[in-house]
Amino acid sequence: MKRVVTSRCALLMSAAALVVIAACSDSGSTQPNLPGPNATTTNGPRGSGDTATKGGPRDTSGSRTPAPTPVSKYTLTVHVGTPQPSATDTLSNTPLPGATVSVIQQTYTYTPGNGADTVHITSTVIASGSSDASGNVSFSDLKGTASYLIRAEPPKGSTLGPATTYVNQAFFDTVKLTMILHGL
Repeated sequence: MKRVVTSRCALLMSAAALVVIAACSDSGSTQPNLPGPNATTTNGPRGSGDTATKGGPRDTSGSRTPAPTPVSKYTLTVHVGTPQPSATDTLSNTPLPGATVSVIQQTYTYTPGNGADTVHITSTVIASGSSDASGNVSFSDLKGTASYLIRAEPPKGSTLGPATTYVNQAFFDTVKLTMILHGL
């Protein structure tokens, strides 16, 4: 009995493998020729063919949207709040007035070395403010191409801990950010 069951399992697995092979085979297929990468395309440098196999710049046929560029200046509005444990929406929070929010610009300098490069990070506080009764504080004229560390500190005497996040580039004139401070 065991041998019959094993033989039937092996037969079924072999049949399934043949069905998969037949389904994946495109010989004799009547499917239309679908567009895609091939050796005759001319989207690479000097018509070099398929960029997927030969490398080269992005397709310049005009069918793709170019990458967005950062804005020159933008306004950052930071909302500082505390979680609402009973809320069903995880974005719900209680505004936290009096929190100190700092915008710290970070610049990077790379120094090549003998097998090990070094990066020097310079942090400069460029703006600071306190959240209002709604938990909001705004900073204007930030560079869209700059990297900023945003740090929110709770009001003095609070049992909440700080929070940090990064804004590496901005693509809109106004950026809104929510920071939730949790207990220590």
